Amino acid sequence: MNKHSKSGVFLIELLIIIAVFAVCSAICIQVMATAQSELDYSERLTEATDYACDIAERFRGGEELSDIIDEYDELYAGKIVVLPAEKDIAPGQLTAELALSNGENMVSYLKITVSDDKYTYADITAARLEY
Repeated sequence: MNKHSKSGVFLIELLIIIAVFAVCSAICIQVMATAQSELDYSERLTEATDYACDIAERFRGGEELSDIIDEYDELYAGKIVVLPAEKDIAPGQLTAELALSNGENMVSYLKITVSDDKYTYADITAARLEY
């Protein structure tokens, strides 16, 4: 009888250890999934910021807006769509919306908003003097 009670206690201890490992592994999987989601967001944020800064710098440098849009359509097709565009936008697709306005004293402003269907990643306004 003593043998059976010792093996019963061992079995209960083993089951408790297995349950603890199962809970720990479930927590680890959840943490990894959250980390992957944050990594994806961080990569999109970096990419969107790079695009917005590039467009702003080129605009400030005097490049024509139509040339910027044409080059982005050629070089970055599939990565970003520059709006206004005559294209269908896929779900999750990065878009750069450009809004040009003329201010006082020959200053032009370009509002650049880079977003997808879930987040707005970058919102920049660039200005340049028009001669």
